[in-house]
Amino acid sequence: MLQKLGDSFREIYRASIENAEKALAEELKFVRAAPAVLTLDDAIRECVAASTGKVLELHDITALLKRISATDSVGCWRLKSTVDGIFEPVAGMGPDVRPLHWPTGDLTESTQVLKGAAAQRFGAAFCAQKPDTVITVPFRTDADTSFVIAIALGPEIRQTWVNKETSNLLVQFLAHRLILSEADRRGRLATEAANLGLQLRTEVAARVGVQPSQLPELQRWRLRCEQAVEVVSHTVNLILMSSDRSLPLAREIKIETRVKTVDSILLKMLNTHTAWPNYEKIEDIAGVRVVCPTQSGVTELERALLCPTSGIRLHSSVSEPKRDYVANPTVGGYRALHLILEVETRFGEEGIRTVPCELQLRTVFQDTWAKISHALAYQGGPEAKRHAEQLRELSSELKSYEESSGAASQNK
Repeated sequence: MLQKLGDSFREIYRASIENAEKALAEELKFVRAAPAVLTLDDAIRECVAASTGKVLELHDITALLKRISATDSVGCWRLKSTVDGIFEPVAGMGPDVRPLHWPTGDLTESTQVLKGAAAQRFGAAFCAQKPDTVITVPFRTDADTSFVIAIALGPEIRQTWVNKETSNLLVQFLAHRLILSEADRRGRLATEAANLGLQLRTEVAARVGVQPSQLPELQRWRLRCEQAVEVVSHTVNLILMSSDRSLPLAREIKIETRVKTVDSILLKMLNTHTAWPNYEKIEDIAGVRVVCPTQSGVTELERALLCPTSGIRLHSSVSEPKRDYVANPTVGGYRALHLILEVETRFGEEGIRTVPCELQLRTVFQDTWAKISHALAYQGGPEAKRHAEQLRELSSELKSYEESSGAASQNK
């Protein structure tokens, strides 16, 4: 009797029971998949635990925010230009995070909640989705550096405690820990740099992400680059001595060398968004410049350098090891021949490793033009812009004069 009653009950309420079971399964699925951070108190405990006794990096903060807010859409940008409202993604954000162009005040004055089209436009810069809501939280690590962290929330986000106030609270707490750890790291960077005899802007090193223990590694690479410069300049000198008659005005050819300082290397990594420790990919840490009186001298020297018996070869891992800015001048009128060379170096127990070395071949006219143009670029202002336009106009005229004077010198 009871069995029949149970069967009848199940038949009558079958649809309701099945719907309830499906709903329960979905809830259990979420509970099993959800992180342990379900309340603001949980989030605070996670932040405290993650920042205790640890040197926080910006990528640590974004990773932590992703975990506690249960969303993969968290991005971080640094304010690059207050005038144009340009925000650049910080290192480690990944290739999908793009620069932002946004009114500066909207992002740096206070925490904002963006919805609708504004949220979708902002979300397009760092996630492949169109979020319903984007919370942006500004913070500073020093007087000159402003950052913005953005958290994109879609309808599937179950962390109801994630809002404008709580996001600001957590980011400011983590930013304070970041400031303390940055101050400690900059102090250790300064100490290590002094021990190595290096001049170092610790704020640049910190922004690149260099740890104090990694400075000796970077210095060893610089020493390899010094060897590469010596090898290339020595080879050029040998060619000049053996080609005194065939090379036009060989005695007038000048050789200049330089190796970028640690500061310059780190600044270039920062400006080109090169993630640490990929400094070995920078092609012009080692640089040799050869200034010839004529363009025919540049052509002849290139031929002698790249012949099989010279021991010099173009870099096999560089997509464009030869860059002919004589045939194809830059928009600004710069002309020269650049060769990215592959040079073998030996350093202690590390053995033999190849190092890229940039060789610039210029004429006297090209070299003078480049130095004046470079100086004006650092001068700035409307006067520098006017001079730069005049230099561009002169560049093509110099090319014609240079070619005619080179031909005349060969005929003598």
